Amino acid sequence: YVLTPGVYPPIKDIEKAQVIAIRELSDEELVKWGAEFEKIFEKK
Repeated sequence: YVLTPGVYPPIKDIEKAQVIAIRELSDEELVKWGAEFEKIFEKK
């Protein structure tokens, strides 16, 4: 589920979605998993 403008195909009514950030990872875990996902997903 992506909440990024310009996603194709557009997600109907995405502008009405409410995003609630839930933080359960420590700073160290965020850095670790950020690096892992960076390997999987191409950075723009």
